[in-house]
Amino acid sequence: MYTIEIQNLNLQNAQGRVLGAVENLCDTFGLEEQFGVLSYGMHELISLIERSVEDQHYEFSVNFYIQSDRVSVQVLAPQSLGDIARMIDTATYEDAETAGFIVSQLTDSRELRNDGRELWLNIMVTPTFPVADRAEILAHNTVKQLQ
Repeated sequence: MYTIEIQNLNLQNAQGRVLGAVENLCDTFGLEEQFGVLSYGMHELISLIERSVEDQHYEFSVNFYIQSDRVSVQVLAPQSLGDIARMIDTATYEDAETAGFIVSQLTDSRELRNDGRELWLNIMVTPTFPVADRAEILAHNTVKQLQ
């Protein structure tokens, strides 16, 4: 499992930093075809957080856990994310506010943990994990030693 951690997010910097992490994640793990799902889902999730928080200095973290069959997203906040989870779980197509519905449709499962201060979202994908070419590394090291 690989982890990408984004700490000290706030309402001013979250969208850009999370989008950058998603782009890095997709490039690194061969998930370019899933970039739209991941980036749009995270954009809408951050939008839900922005709408539900009144404190402009509110800080939270987003962590991505890349596994063989999924990308899990963990949102850590100092207070309960229960309202956001409810907006996602109860969203319907007819709602005027679409962010919750979009997140619900782009994620495969959701779970609240740690008294509601952790929101977990799972997106089922098949990442390609980087594999080191041992022969290339040995050849490179041999050439360096001969020089």
